[in-house]
Amino acid sequence: DYVLVSELGKGQFGTVYKGKNPNNEIFAVKAVNKASVNASSKLKALFDTEVQVMSKLKHPNLLHLYEFLETGNNYYLVIDFCKDGDFEQYLKKHQFLGEDEATYFLMQIMNGFRELHRNKIMHRDFKLANIFLNDDRLVIGDFGFAKSGFDMATTKLGSPITMAPEILLNKGGKLIYSNKADIWSIGVCYFQMIFGDLPWEVNDMDDLMAKVGTQSGSKLVIPTNKGPIS
Repeated sequence: DYVLVSELGKGQFGTVYKGKNPNNEIFAVKAVNKASVNASSKLKALFDTEVQVMSKLKHPNLLHLYEFLETGNNYYLVIDFCKDGDFEQYLKKHQFLGEDEATYFLMQIMNGFRELHRNKIMHRDFKLANIFLNDDRLVIGDFGFAKSGFDMATTKLGSPITMAPEILLNKGGKLIYSNKADIWSIGVCYFQMIFGDLPWEVNDMDDLMAKVGTQSGSKLVIPTNKGPIS
């Protein structure tokens, strides 16, 4: 029932298309290669959680799954089409945001996370590239690393640059964290919105871990040559 109009982007396991249904309504259609996902039980479990989370949630600031389809080779996820792309692209275009605009988007982020929290869902990979825009509406997406139905988690997942210290700095000890880890990631994204850059200039993982440990909290360096306060 869907015509794939054009390709929007490619990921590790599939391709996202702009699609149209018989009523000419526009959606994004994510085609996921079955063989790649089914090759690993862990990957399949994460994929199943992503499908479950997006099917369950119906909120203006969260990406919703309208339909799940399957062929011999692919799974197809019919989701919201966000015509203005992701927030990483938006920030590159604008360099940085004024405090009013950044706060406007932060309020939408918090509205989305309030709904996730209410449903006991941790995102675990929140970053600018996983935020999408449709006009001035912000939509949180990419629930591939989400954890559903639990207050605590023990798996080290996510993008290091926005990863909370309790996960990033864990060196093989017993790893236990809650959905508060997402709050750190939100803070990093808000910093990027205001200053157009990450809170730390890093060269590698060791550098990142050192600076998160020594230059965060009250020791966070606030730039004076970037963003609206330069």
